[in-house]
Amino acid sequence: MRNLTAPARDDMVDYRSAIARRPAPTRTVLSNLENTIQAAYTSYSGEVAAILALEPLAFEDPNPADLLRGNYSSLANGRALEELAAAIYEAADFRCPMCNFEQASTLDHFLAKSNFPEFCVLARNLVASCFTCNHRKGAQAANGFVHPYFDRIPEEHILLAGISWAPEFHVAYSLQRPNGMDDNLFARLDNQFQQLGISDRLAREAGYVLTEIRQNCGAPYAQGGPGLVSRELLRQAENAGSSYGLNHYKAALLAALANDGLFCDEGFRDPAGRPG
Repeated sequence: MRNLTAPARDDMVDYRSAIARRPAPTRTVLSNLENTIQAAYTSYSGEVAAILALEPLAFEDPNPADLLRGNYSSLANGRALEELAAAIYEAADFRCPMCNFEQASTLDHFLAKSNFPEFCVLARNLVASCFTCNHRKGAQAANGFVHPYFDRIPEEHILLAGISWAPEFHVAYSLQRPNGMDDNLFARLDNQFQQLGISDRLAREAGYVLTEIRQNCGAPYAQGGPGLVSRELLRQAENAGSSYGLNHYKAALLAALANDGLFCDEGFRDPAGRPG
């Protein structure tokens, strides 16, 4: 759930680099497709709605789709487009923009390469992602997901952490649509949130950091009671938001805990044992 800027590339130079080391017969077929590929690249621009409305190229037999998909291997280490892959990871700060917390370790095709082989090495169709998000997204239709380069997610609080105490302490994450956010964009963002199982994944991460948060609440409580605990948690939430973005799971968690009176009034000592 972060906005990214696609690396600036000469798309056709990348395409030619990808095919330069292919076997001669393959290289000839793909070279003859240059005008077709360039036209397709030109169409991949402008509004997200236009990108989502694109139809795969219809090739005549023999179908070169598999040959085009083969260009993807040029992004591997030591291959012709290794630099492009590095630029895409750097554009995401090596953090998956879909879940906004796991390390980006794979490259996702926004328009799946199984359906759109023509965009296999197009920089603005390639997004750094974590393995989990990439695997769960798979080849699903892109109209149910947010494009990190072309969609503009508002710089507002969208991710919420909810705290419940009955029957036991529990953290749950959800999304809220801020005023003015486009309905279609929020619908896709929420679908992405559900399809990638982000709520449960964030809740697990929250469990990992909760112990440290609890341990850090003792000193401010001793100095100023629940009010100081709340203010300290809000300060930490602001710091996390500044470092990782407003919609990072830790920033949302800290803000929720700061506003939970039971947690701030010694509930932090043993959340599992507090009454509902």
